[in-house]
Amino acid sequence: LFIPSKVQWKQNNLSLSLSGNFPKENSFELTLKSQPIKNIRIAIRHPLWSDQIKVKINSIEQAVEERDGYLVLKHDWKIGDRIQILLTQKLYTEQMPDNPDRIAFKYGPLVLAADLGNTKPEELDIPVIVTPDHKINHWVKNKTNVDLEFQSDAISVLPKPLHLKPFYQIYNSYYSVYFDYLTTKEWIQRKADHATEITRLKDLESRTIDFINPGIKEDEDKHHLKYSERSYTDEALGRWGREARSDHYFEFDLKVDATKKNQLVFTYLGDDKNRIWDVLLDEKLLTTVEWPGGKTGKFYDIIYSIPDELIQKKEKITIKIFANHGKTAGRIFYVRSVFGAEK
Repeated sequence: LFIPSKVQWKQNNLSLSLSGNFPKENSFELTLKSQPIKNIRIAIRHPLWSDQIKVKINSIEQAVEERDGYLVLKHDWKIGDRIQILLTQKLYTEQMPDNPDRIAFKYGPLVLAADLGNTKPEELDIPVIVTPDHKINHWVKNKTNVDLEFQSDAISVLPKPLHLKPFYQIYNSYYSVYFDYLTTKEWIQRKADHATEITRLKDLESRTIDFINPGIKEDEDKHHLKYSERSYTDEALGRWGREARSDHYFEFDLKVDATKKNQLVFTYLGDDKNRIWDVLLDEKLLTTVEWPGGKTGKFYDIIYSIPDELIQKKEKITIKIFANHGKTAGRIFYVRSVFGAEK
């Protein structure tokens, strides 16, 4: 693994010590601490991320055989022999298997990430790559006098330059590991779509009568949520939700306004596929949901109208999510009762 370590092979009287400051430095050294019983071969792994690898024994460069991804060293070993290994590391990208326009940055064996700070970023704060030039070394450079950190120029990445550092160095803050290639037109459209979504959510908030976030205990307690044995909570993309496995359920109370047209708005996640369940309102079937799924990582708000006769003279209803079709019901992340026009 090219990290400081020691190994002792008593059977052959071989003791090796590895030293170095990898990955900040591209080299490391193996030192023999004992005289092996016989002339053995030592094999050094040649990782795929290193285009070239040089080997020296006692400062003399060696021509070595490579076999099955290893450099095989033959030598008349003695105490104090030093094997010096020089690797090459470079900045490169890897594509997502299902999306060639979504990439991760890597340097040698390291995954790099963008530190997005301690405040949860808005959608448009997450960096995207808008240059058509996919040769990243043209617009991403090693930061001066800073080990293993890289900075993009101010043109190729929006909304601000990309600052990359090793993923393992980021903790207690938000981060991004995957980045999308967008055209300038696509970036402008994303901003327009975001503005439209903000307007939609504000309108939804203004018409909300009651709201529950299943999976959040305080919300569930407030709305008298009950559930059977196999109903579970789960987190996805920073939101909590709840589901019920086959033949199980969960239910909760929700306020309504019988003076207006009422609707229910359920929030589902595109990652959940091919699920069927019934939604009951005060034990009467409101609708059967057949959720095929959608885009991975995207939440969907689905609206269901409430017939007037089901809420006449009522201020509160009980909604039951019942997995009675042999499949899991949910996950359901948010539920709202909302009103439309006056009757």
